[in-house]
Amino acid sequence: MSTYNLGLVEVHMGRRDEALSLLHEAVDHGLPPSGDLDMDTNPDLKSLHGDSLSAALVVDAKEHAAATQKPN
Repeated sequence: MSTYNLGLVEVHMGRRDEALSLLHEAVDHGLPPSGDLDMDTNPDLKSLHGDSLSAALVVDAKEHAAATQKPN
């Protein structure tokens, strides 16, 4: 969650590339499913929506959430 929150800070500072990098890192390293599923609706991330890089992040996040929520 800390890396995700740092990504949000970067978004608010207008540093899109850094934000996307941190958000991808958060997803890759165990962001809870609630955070994964929130990425496409989180108003804090609205400025990132609408391009292929952020769309890929949302897809990755949703795939991560689905994989984490599957019963063993």
